[in-house]
Amino acid sequence: MPSYLSSSTVKDAVDRLGLSRAQSVLADYLIFKRAIVLSNAGATSKDSHLTSVVTGTRAKNYVDAIDQLTRVESSEHSFRPYFSPFGARRDKGRGFKSKKFPSNGPSDTVSRWATRPARPLELVTGTSPKEFKVVERSAEELEEFFLIDGSPSNCSGEKPSIQDFSVWWHRNLPISEAAQDTVVANHLVESCITALDLTDAELTGLFDSQASINSYTVTNNEAEPKEYLPVPPTQSTGTTPQSVTRKATSTSPSTAIELENLLNYISSSGFVFEPWQIAAYVTAARTKPFIILAGISGTGKTKLPRLVAEATGATLKRIAVRPDWTDSSDLLGYERLDKTFVPGSLLRIAREAIENTDKQYFVLLDEMNVARVEYYLAEVLSHMEDRTKGDDGKYRTAELAPNATEDEWSKVYLPKNLCLVGSVNMDETTYSFSRKVLDRSFVIEFSSVSLATVHAASDLPAIQTCSADSWEQSSITLAAHPLRDHDDVSRTISALETINRALTPVQMQIGYRVRDEIAMFVLSAQHCIDGFVSEDQSVVNPLDLAIAMKVLPRIQGSGEPIRTALKKLLAWADPERVSDSTTDIAPETFPFCADRISLMLDRLDDSGFTSFWL
Repeated sequence: MPSYLSSSTVKDAVDRLGLSRAQSVLADYLIFKRAIVLSNAGATSKDSHLTSVVTGTRAKNYVDAIDQLTRVESSEHSFRPYFSPFGARRDKGRGFKSKKFPSNGPSDTVSRWATRPARPLELVTGTSPKEFKVVERSAEELEEFFLIDGSPSNCSGEKPSIQDFSVWWHRNLPISEAAQDTVVANHLVESCITALDLTDAELTGLFDSQASINSYTVTNNEAEPKEYLPVPPTQSTGTTPQSVTRKATSTSPSTAIELENLLNYISSSGFVFEPWQIAAYVTAARTKPFIILAGISGTGKTKLPRLVAEATGATLKRIAVRPDWTDSSDLLGYERLDKTFVPGSLLRIAREAIENTDKQYFVLLDEMNVARVEYYLAEVLSHMEDRTKGDDGKYRTAELAPNATEDEWSKVYLPKNLCLVGSVNMDETTYSFSRKVLDRSFVIEFSSVSLATVHAASDLPAIQTCSADSWEQSSITLAAHPLRDHDDVSRTISALETINRALTPVQMQIGYRVRDEIAMFVLSAQHCIDGFVSEDQSVVNPLDLAIAMKVLPRIQGSGEPIRTALKKLLAWADPERVSDSTTDIAPETFPFCADRISLMLDRLDDSGFTSFWL
C-alpha cells in the first residue's frame, strides 16, 4: 500500500514557503523548468536536450507542468484550482490562481520580463504559440530576480527551504512506506531536484539547502488540499444562482458586457491595467453610476474610461473641472439677467443621453478635486440618491434644473444610461473628499505600477457594441434586489458588522447605503467573476476590494482611538498577521484591506496622523 505525506506535514511546508522571501512568480519559472524536463523525456535522440518550452493550453508538457507544480483542485468548475505556495502571505490572492492560469498565467508573466535585466527566460522570436528558452544565470542574479529584499511583517526573511519545496512537489505523490524521516527527506529532495533539473546556481540562489523539517509524517491517505491550503481570498463558495451567471455567455452580445473581449481590446491598445481594475470599473458602473478613479498621475485614470467606452460602443464626454467652481452653475446651468437660461455642460450631456436611450454615456469629470466637490456637485449627488423608476420602468432622477425658463432644459434629468466618473490626484494642490461624497461613490485606486510591464500595441479587436441595458443596475437598494437572500449578502453583512464594531468608538461606522452598495457590488461581480484576478491570474476577492473602495477611504485622524480601531481592523482583515486576533468570525483574509490598513498604521506612527490617501 502506498504512503503519502500527511496534511500537517504539507501544511507546515506551505506556511513556511508562504512566509519565505520567494516571490509567487518563482513557481512560474519552475513550471518552465519542469516542462523542459517533460519535453526531453519524450523527445527523440534528434530532438534531445531541448531548452525551450512551447506554451498554450494545447501544449501538453506545459499544461502538465502547471498541474504538477500548482494544481490543487480537480473540479473543472472551481474558480481557484491552482496555487503557488511561494510568498503566499504577501500575495493579494493568497497564492490562489484562477482557472485561467494555464492560458493567461505563466506565459503572460514571463512575457513581462522582456524589459528586465538578467531575465532567466526569453521569448523565442517569431514563435506562435509563444515559445520561451532558458537563459543561464548566476546564483546572485537568480536571487535578485526571484527573492525579495528585506524582511517585511509578512515575511520570515529566509530563503525558501528546498526540503519544504520538495514536500510541496510530493504533496499528492506516493512515497516509500518503510523509509525513516531523514531518509524520506533526502529522497524527496533528490527526487524534486531531478524532476525540475535544478542546477547548482538555482539551488544556491533560490533555496536554503540547510533548513530541516521538524515534523515529517506519512499516512495511508493522500492529503486533502483544504487541510493544508490557507483560507481562500474569495467569499463565494456555493453554487452561483441561475440568475447570476459567472460569465454572460448565453446572452446576446448587444445586451451583455463580455469582459474577456474588453480585456483583449485594452491590452491590444498597449495600456497596462490589472484585470481586476477593469472588472471593478465595470461592476461599479453596474452598481452605482458614480465612480472615482484615484491615484498617482500618469497611471491611466482618464484613459480607462475612454478605452472602455471605445471597446463597448459607448459615448464618453469629458468635462474639465476648474479650480474656481464654487457652485453647480457650470454643470447644470444658470440664468442671465435677461432671464434667458444658459445650460451647463452636464445638463447638455444628460439631454443627449435622454434622446439616445439605447446608448450608454459616461461623463468624465477630469481632475474633479481641484475644486471642492461638495460645492459644485452637491445637487447632482442629492438627485442621484433620489432615483426612482420612470414610466418606462427605468431608473432616473428628478429634474436637474426645474427652475430653468425653457421647458427643454427644465425637464432634463439624469437617465439610467448616464454614469459619472471622476479622476482625482491626491496631493497638496487638491481637496480631500467628505464622507458624503465617499459614501455615494466607488473609489478605485491606481497607485501600484509595474514600470517593467510593457504591452506591445497591436491591431485592435472588433468593438463589441453593448446597449445601455448592459450597464443598468439590478436595484437601487438591497431590499429590492432579487438576490438579497444570497449567501454572499450574509457574508458581506457579517464582515461589515465586524468593521462597524471596530469603527464605532471613533464614530466612523458605515450606514445602510454603504452596506447596500457593497452587497450589490459583490452580487454584480459574479457576472464577470473571471476578471477579478491580477495580471498573474491570482484571485482577487470582490468583497475585499469593495470594502477597500468604500469603507477605508472614510477613515482618517490621529491619536490612540484611531490606532486601536485600525489594529482591530487589521486583526479582522488578516488574523494570521496579528497574534492576538479576536474577530469572533471565521478566519477569512482580506489582503487588499490588510495592506492598506498596515500602511495607514505605519503613517500614523511616522507622522501622528493617517488617512487612506497617499
